[in-house]
Amino acid sequence: MISALRPLSRLKCDRRLLQLSLIATASAAGVLMGWVPSYHAPTASFSFSSSAQAQTVSNDEIQRYARAVLSIEPIRQSTYNTIKNQIGYVPAIRCDVPSSLQELDSSIRQNAIDFCNSAIQIADRNQLSISRFNQITAAHENDPALAERIRQAILQLQ
Repeated sequence: MISALRPLSRLKCDRRLLQLSLIATASAAGVLMGWVPSYHAPTASFSFSSSAQAQTVSNDEIQRYARAVLSIEPIRQSTYNTIKNQIGYVPAIRCDVPSSLQELDSSIRQNAIDFCNSAIQIADRNQLSISRFNQITAAHENDPALAERIRQAILQLQ
């Protein structure tokens, strides 16, 4: 079922989780692959939040995470560029905070919502909950060995 057709309350949750997913993906891809947007205005940021720590990450989870990152990154880049072209900068987009999506300029809100929904679907297709995806993202930022395992998995999939 397409998440955009879900009831509004579920869509808000999906938006929030998708945004979390987007930010996690952008961070993971940026750290692991050196993909960094060329636009660096102080207000142009995607942000994640995850207070949970990842438990041991299995090789299977790393493979699924790497596939999800590679699938989400082109959508993140496209959304970033579209929003930047529409309004000249990219505001903080937080899929995990539905009110942040509602506060976005109406001309870009649907782009952000679509991105969040896509990221959630991609994580789901790769058998990762958004919370687990974000746990792995947070853990790799503090664990060089995990970051290297993820980087290697991404390189093998490319």
